[in-house]
Amino acid sequence: MKQLMCAYPNTIIEVRLNDSSYQLRLSAIDLIGLAERLDAEISNMTVNIIQVLANEHIRQEIDRIGVSQGFAVFADVIDYKVTVETNGQMLEVHDFGGSYSIRTIKLEREKTNRNLVAVQYIPGNGTVIFVPSKMETRPDGTNEAILNVPHNSLYTVVNVQARTFADLTGHWAKADVEHLASKLLVNGVAADRFESEGTITRAEFSALLVRGLGLPVKESEGGDRFADVPASAWYASAVNAAVASGLVSGIDAGRFAPNDPITREQMAVVIAGALTFTSHGTGSDGQEGGHLDAFTDRNSISSWAQAAVVRASEDGIMKGMEDGRFAPREYVTRAQAAVILKRFLQYVHFID
Repeated sequence: MKQLMCAYPNTIIEVRLNDSSYQLRLSAIDLIGLAERLDAEISNMTVNIIQVLANEHIRQEIDRIGVSQGFAVFADVIDYKVTVETNGQMLEVHDFGGSYSIRTIKLEREKTNRNLVAVQYIPGNGTVIFVPSKMETRPDGTNEAILNVPHNSLYTVVNVQARTFADLTGHWAKADVEHLASKLLVNGVAADRFESEGTITRAEFSALLVRGLGLPVKESEGGDRFADVPASAWYASAVNAAVASGLVSGIDAGRFAPNDPITREQMAVVIAGALTFTSHGTGSDGQEGGHLDAFTDRNSISSWAQAAVVRASEDGIMKGMEDGRFAPREYVTRAQAAVILKRFLQYVHFID
C-alpha cells in the first residue's frame, strides 16, 4: 500500500457492489497517522471499503421525514464506510482531509419528470440534508445518481415535490429560487413566501454555502473563533465550518459580523474562495483591470475584492446590474443569493 501511494499518489480505487459504487483516492487517507494509532506498519494494514444496504427501518424513517418535507425515497439507502485493520484491530476512517470522492447509487425507476435529490441521512438527529450530486444515464440505459461528497454516511436519492412561493409570481428569479428550494437548499420566510428583496446576512449565506457544498458540520463546534459568534448561535457550526474550509473570513481578527447583510463584493470573495475550494479555477490574482472595464463603477470596487469579482464574473456566476454597475457595496438580496448559489453549484457540477 505504501509503495503504491508513493509511486501513484493520485491512485483511485473503485469498488462496485449491488448497483452502487465508491471511488476512494488513497491520498485522502492519513495512513501514517492511522498506523501510529494502531501501532502498526503501513505495509501490514488492510483498507476496507464497505457498502451496506441499509435496513428497511431506516428507509421507512427517511420516508417518514419526507412526509413533512415533501419528498419520497427513490433509491436504495446505502451505508458507505472505510476502515483500516491490522493484527485484529480496526479503525473506521472519518477524516478524508476535506477531499471529495464519488459514490453512485442506482435509481429504482426512470428519472424523467422527477425532481431527484441525493441526500444524507443523519440518524443521530433524524435529519435529511442535501448532498452534491448529478443524475446520469449509464451505458446500459439505467439511471444513477453520482454523489460527490467529502464524508461517509448513509445516502439515498429522494423525489422532491416542486416548491413554489406566491410572492415570486412574475419575479425574474422565480425559476432559480424554486429550483434551489426543490433541491432542499433554500427555504422561504414562510411556507408560501420567499421575500426575494430582503437581505441575507453573512452568517446566513455561510450556512447556505456550507449546505450546498455538502460539508460536514459538527453540532458541538463552538463559536470560539470570533467573539461575536457565540457557541449557542444557530449559525455557529456552519460559520466555523466555512471558516475552517477557507470559504469565508472575518471582517477583522476577532469579529465575523454574522448578522450584517453581505455585500456584493463580499459575496464575490466568498464565491472565489468556493471555486478554489472545489478546485475550479487557478485561484490566481489575474489581471483585474481589463476585466473590470465591463463595470461602470469599477473604481469603487475594493482592491481586496477585485480579483474575486473578476473570477466570479468571468465564470458567469455573478453579473453586473442592468445599468452596467457591479454595485460592490450594495447588499445582496435573498433572490440574488439564491441565483448566485445556483449558478455556482451548476458550474462546479454539484447540482443538475
